[in-house]
Amino acid sequence: MKGEPKTYTGYKYIANKSTSSATIETENDLVLKLYYDRIRSDVSYHLKEDTDLPTGSILPVTTSHEFGESISVQLSEAPEGYTVNWTLADAEGIEDLDSHGFTMPAKSVTIIIEFTADSVEPTPDTVAPTPNPTMDDAAQHI
Repeated sequence: MKGEPKTYTGYKYIANKSTSSATIETENDLVLKLYYDRIRSDVSYHLKEDTDLPTGSILPVTTSHEFGESISVQLSEAPEGYTVNWTLADAEGIEDLDSHGFTMPAKSVTIIIEFTADSVEPTPDTVAPTPNPTMDDAAQHI
């Protein structure tokens, strides 16, 4: 008798741990054991195209996670004067996506990081008023 491995999203069949076939020699029950492990995939961080990394900022390293694991996007604080935002390069198949993270799918994930300069309200320059020239001042320059 032979058991056929099935395909499950997020899992891979482990042939060397499984007993997928056996011969029944008596009228005893036969148990076939098929083992599966969760798929591990990478989460990588990339800087958004045409964006500079502000001085003192670093991108997180690529990490490996199991299917179904809860992922918290961990970004270093943006330097003063900047805000840091993130998006996913491809959100298809991603569950429980919110502003803090997501549930790891059965594929690698790329997180796009963008640093934007905070907008600063312009302040009027303080300029000392220029005195109005008088006729006496003009006569001195002749």
